[in-house]
Amino acid sequence: MGKRTVITTILIQTFCWAMISLILAKENPLPVNAFVQTTTPQPFMGPIYYGQENVWQVFDHNLPCASVCDDDVPPPPQGTPTNVYVIHYDGSKHDPITPTPEGDPYIPGGFGYDEHGGIDYSLEYEPVLAAASGIVDYANWHNSSNHRAGYGLYIVLDHTDTDYQTFYGHLSVLSVQEGDEITIDLNDPSNRNRILGISGNTGAAFGTGGLCGPVPNDPTCGQHLHFEVRRKNQIYGVVNPYGWIAPAGTLDPWANYNPPPPTPGGATSYDLWQNEPAVDTDQYPGGTPLAEPAVNNARMIIDDGSADFSTIDTCWVYTPGNDSFNNSYRRANANGPNDCRARWTIRPDAFTLPGDYDVFVHIPEDSTASLGAVYTITHNMQTSRAIVVQAAYLDNNTEHNAWAYLGRYDFAMDTAVSEFIELYDAIWSPDGRQLAFTADDTIWLLSPGEPPTQLTQTTITARHPAWLVEE
Repeated sequence: MGKRTVITTILIQTFCWAMISLILAKENPLPVNAFVQTTTPQPFMGPIYYGQENVWQVFDHNLPCASVCDDDVPPPPQGTPTNVYVIHYDGSKHDPITPTPEGDPYIPGGFGYDEHGGIDYSLEYEPVLAAASGIVDYANWHNSSNHRAGYGLYIVLDHTDTDYQTFYGHLSVLSVQEGDEITIDLNDPSNRNRILGISGNTGAAFGTGGLCGPVPNDPTCGQHLHFEVRRKNQIYGVVNPYGWIAPAGTLDPWANYNPPPPTPGGATSYDLWQNEPAVDTDQYPGGTPLAEPAVNNARMIIDDGSADFSTIDTCWVYTPGNDSFNNSYRRANANGPNDCRARWTIRPDAFTLPGDYDVFVHIPEDSTASLGAVYTITHNMQTSRAIVVQAAYLDNNTEHNAWAYLGRYDFAMDTAVSEFIELYDAIWSPDGRQLAFTADDTIWLLSPGEPPTQLTQTTITARHPAWLVEE
């Protein structure tokens, strides 16, 4: 047999075996969790908030299926609930807190909800930080027609150098959009550039009476941050970022969960924290609190009575209001037939330096505040977007002040560069309700070169941007 014949024979055999393998794989598909990690991943995450918080709900290793699979009822003919407890990452069992999705009585005890696929921290309208560098894969509503569904307003961050994505749920402000790259400076881990948004209570948040009502009725009901980690390229590959630390020989139910298709299989949890967030409670280990940097003194204030404020079209109506900045604001019906916009133009003086500015909006009291006000920030030849649940920031809210943080942006502060903030008469997620906009005032806080002043209810009242949208 010649050399050419041998090579040809080998190629034919290789092709035949490849075809046989493809046929077998099609007839006998591998379960999702067959593609498991073969090595322990390196920890890569850091604090996801400033300061110290409580852990309210833990990750349920038995099993964190939520609506993806029902871990309470086995297949027929048994039909009897077999999993009615939460398994913590140390293997201990706990009675679950009932989330009352169907009006069941609230059980104020236990380590968390049955089937909970994440960890809940006790943030109350506070900055939410990226756990690690990455690219924003999603920033929107879980369900645009139901703001009480799922994660509510949430963010997914893709950590490109790892096998993981992180989820941040129940927010009240999104200060990032899809495609934004978040880079964490390891020499300055508390930098405000890692802020993704502000926590809140949108989505399926629960209080002592069950599922919370409309956000305008009680924006503090069930307020918290839901943090979740998932493996990429796996259907519902949720994992516990604190790992599995049960005694040797105690198997993790979720890592060993292998149901028949199409139900997704489980995933192995590893400790992914390079530096844990600081916690007051003892369910999980905590790290050193990350100090929140002070917000500096106001450099620029733009009120709706300022010459730098303008409106497009005749849709805006002057409205008096003692709770608004300088006792008045502008109002417009939403989704009108014309191009209805309000604009706050940045006109720097000779003393205004270029650099990063923190931007806030003031929300005056209004009976029909928006659940999806969209602000566009045009800065240094870039355009960014922020979404604010204004209903959560009304001026009569005693739990937190009426100033919503839009984020930190790089401004040229050059008269040759057009820079401004705009508000449109369109909501981010139409849900059938009438919408109106109100424009109040604006403030910019300079980061470099100004003496710091801590942002408090007292210091803010005369300084920030303010508009309101109503749904």
